[in-house]
Amino acid sequence: MNRVRKQRHSGFTIVELLVVIVVIAILAAITLVTYGSVSSRAISAALQSDLANASTQLKAFEVDNGSYPSTTSTDCSTNPTTTTPPTNLCLKLSPGNTLIGYSASNTTSNKSFTLIAGSSPTVSSNSQTYKVTKTLPHLAKYLTPCNQASHQALS
Repeated sequence: MNRVRKQRHSGFTIVELLVVIVVIAILAAITLVTYGSVSSRAISAALQSDLANASTQLKAFEVDNGSYPSTTSTDCSTNPTTTTPPTNLCLKLSPGNTLIGYSASNTTSNKSFTLIAGSSPTVSSNSQTYKVTKTLPHLAKYLTPCNQASHQALS
């Protein structure tokens, strides 16, 4: 009684495994592209929000003190807000956002300011920079993206 037993090996074929790997790779690529887009929009929204808040603080400072501050800072422990000359306004920005430049004109006929903030490259692979000025009336119109060359004069 020599019976030959056929052993049946259960498992996946190489083709089935390759199909699963390809499907997983496609899903991962879609997820990474979507995450990058959402992340970039979130950084942009945080920058715009920070600049809108800073603009409000600068305008309130001007109303309270009659002029815009001489300087701005983001480290409130070492450079707090001061109203005695030289004046300083401490601005709080979201993590990963930095203050790049600030300038103010306190002439009697035309008081204005320009404030530039950007995201640090460590937070995003491509840093973003926005500028806010007092010269235009609507927030959506005066929060504008800018490039490196446009803010080097303020630094």
